[in-house]
Amino acid sequence: MSTSETRCADFADRAARRATEPEPDWSLSCQLHSAVARSLRKFQVGESGDGAHPIVKADAAGDPDYATALRLFVAEEQNHARMLAELLRSSGVPTIGRHCSCVG
Repeated sequence: MSTSETRCADFADRAARRATEPEPDWSLSCQLHSAVARSLRKFQVGESGDGAHPIVKADAAGDPDYATALRLFVAEEQNHARMLAELLRSSGVPTIGRHCSCVG
């Protein structure tokens, strides 16, 4: 099995596991230290990208397993962004639309 096939299988396995695991109860509130909240807001927006540029490059590379693995990776990162947004909302902290470290 090639590295691309292995990565693809790993990401697919994690996605299947996530689909069967229960979500945290986001209706419960929590309190985050202000420094942690600031950091999570920046991290959350960074995880929320669509991966369009690397996906175009992956498609051009000619390895369909690599392109699939990259799409699964981007989906996993977007799920992280979603969960961080839920955590921030449960803490009463709004998400941000963009951060200078995510622009480029």
